[in-house]
Amino acid sequence: MKKPLSVLVIGALLGLALPLASQEPTEPARAFQSGAVVSAGAKATRMRGSITTMIGGDAAVYVTGATSVGLAGWALIDRITITSETFGSDLALDVAYGGLMVEHKPSPREDNFWALRLLLGAGNAKVSLPLVSTEIAADNFGVVEPEVVAGLSLLTFLKASAHVSYRFVYGVEDLPQVTGGQLRGVAASVSFSVGPF
Repeated sequence: MKKPLSVLVIGALLGLALPLASQEPTEPARAFQSGAVVSAGAKATRMRGSITTMIGGDAAVYVTGATSVGLAGWALIDRITITSETFGSDLALDVAYGGLMVEHKPSPREDNFWALRLLLGAGNAKVSLPLVSTEIAADNFGVVEPEVVAGLSLLTFLKASAHVSYRFVYGVEDLPQVTGGQLRGVAASVSFSVGPF
């Protein structure tokens, strides 16, 4: 099966970020600073039995030296194809979600760190006929996504991070051939952060 270009891009980013995370810091550990952080990244995740790709980001403000609170969001860039005989052609599934994000860094250092993150929010899924761009059904759902983050400070205001998470989804009821269980799944992502400001 031909892999989407976005999956290859994530693989390349992981190949760059993971070796960086294994390097010893070249500077002494620094205390966490107050301020805001903005991040952007790509996520490979399982939905409806296949691996697909999402892009997204977050913006957060440190409320203590090691804890930040903010907003995060993700959206599919590769539509999921649903084989359907009922509608006479394949259907397309689009998914996006986001919400409140809380992150805590137990590690006392800023240059090479790990963190625990939790996203609490909601999302929307739409099923459509892609040939005529006709929406057939849409449904909102709740999301809880715990996450483990490993990061490395590349520059004073630039960090690279690798993430592993599991997305819990509930409340999907009105989509043809799609259940909440099919939208749950493990995810691996790479992100780059700028800040604190």
